[in-house]
Amino acid sequence: MLVAGVLLLLFPFAALSSTIVKGLAYYYLSLGNDIPGPLSHRFSSLPKTYHLLKGDLPSHVAKLHAKYGSVVRMAPNELAFAARRHGETYTAIAQLEKRRREEHGRIRRRLSHGFSDKYLRNQEPIIREYIDLLIRKLHEKATGSAAVCAVRVDMCEWLNWTIFDIIGDLGLGGSFGCLESCSYHPWVRMVTSTLRLNTYLQVLAGMRAKRIVQRISNSSILKTREQSRALIAEKLAKRLELTDQRPDFVDSLVRNKDDGVIIMSFPQLAINASALTIAGSETTATLLSGAIFLLTTNVGVLGKLAREIRSSFKDDCEITMASVSELPYLVACLNESLRCYLPVPAGLPRVVPEGGAPVAGRFIPGGTTVAVWQWAINYDPKLPSYGLTLTSSTPKGSLEIEGLPAIN
Repeated sequence: MLVAGVLLLLFPFAALSSTIVKGLAYYYLSLGNDIPGPLSHRFSSLPKTYHLLKGDLPSHVAKLHAKYGSVVRMAPNELAFAARRHGETYTAIAQLEKRRREEHGRIRRRLSHGFSDKYLRNQEPIIREYIDLLIRKLHEKATGSAAVCAVRVDMCEWLNWTIFDIIGDLGLGGSFGCLESCSYHPWVRMVTSTLRLNTYLQVLAGMRAKRIVQRISNSSILKTREQSRALIAEKLAKRLELTDQRPDFVDSLVRNKDDGVIIMSFPQLAINASALTIAGSETTATLLSGAIFLLTTNVGVLGKLAREIRSSFKDDCEITMASVSELPYLVACLNESLRCYLPVPAGLPRVVPEGGAPVAGRFIPGGTTVAVWQWAINYDPKLPSYGLTLTSSTPKGSLEIEGLPAIN
């Protein structure tokens, strides 16, 4: 017990010493040690970890870019870029893990059919069904008894329920029933509840605490993952039993367009269907929640948008995907909302291949992690997209969004 206690006390000091030694080694031996950044970030990844756990890492990166420029050091072996053209930043590392990239490209090409104009037109009745259900449920809340009307309506929840039902239908062949029950499906609740836990596991994995990660992964806390996989497999199996083709994402993933033969294994399909369901639900709900907040806190903008919509349609049957995309003010409001409340504010990391490569005009040594942080770009006061006036390509040239507090 005494030995275990001593080791437990020494572990933080050993971890800190190891981090500092690695940081010093990288600083003095790396070719990229001239890239600016706070001194603490040069020698340790602990500052990044702190802001990650605190939940303000994207805004922290934006402050670093504002102080140090378009390239800043996040950790001894990690750089953040504020490059507007992502392609130029990542072109140099395009050959990394060629096999995985080819597999990803193959899946992406198949999935793209599910987002084509033809598929989207075919999916519109499915989507419209859930939008109508959302409106009907909210109308019941608004016109019900005094007790019902007094209950606070959390639009974030309602939007999450709607989008999860839509994506569940398009991605797994069946709704999660969130809107009907006005509550989260157990699978949806499992997914949302484990997002924060995944952040902690990411931190532990970065500290190379493999045993701790394995022990946690084997605990009852993370057994929900197995339950989640089982539920996805069950819904997917029922979807594949359908003989009639449905205009959904599964159909575009698994069937050869020539002979209709299933060409993807069930485990691969389950992984991709689960990822698609998660990626397409919370992200969309985040954007729409932000848009509703901005509109309801800017009455002038809301009024102008309402006038555009009401003057464009005589009946709700005229409201379609194609028709709403022709409303310039609505599109501009969504674009501004997407800039202010982007669903994925963090950078998508890439690792520079062995031997190094030029990235955004600078030579970066191999093994360095690089990423473009969209939040920093969106909130950069030096860029044209910043401010209260949004310029959009419209027949009239520019479109002003008055009053949207993009930064406040």
